Amino acid sequence: MVSSAVQKWLKGKHVDTHYIDPGSPWQNAYCESFNSIFRTTCLDRWLFSSMTEARVVINHWLDEYNTIRPHGSLGGMNPEGFLQRWIEGNTDQQPETLTM
Repeated sequence: MVSSAVQKWLKGKHVDTHYIDPGSPWQNAYCESFNSIFRTTCLDRWLFSSMTEARVVINHWLDEYNTIRPHGSLGGMNPEGFLQRWIEGNTDQQPETLTM
């Protein structure tokens, strides 16, 4: 139901979508890169004893990944630093419209 609504919204905004074949994540390099990083830097390092522990550890990892960890796609900057630099360079943007 959600995907149908998103597809309608995208069509209304005249945005084309590109789909990968089901079961073919290698067709999306960004997805494959994230999956590899997630596996090697989080999942392979933990033996979870409960779902609660897994949720806590994974949420902590995601927070670090999305704020602190340097990203090659951002020129080696971390997302927080990149966002701050972007805001400073685009002072005509209203900060309240920017979300992370």
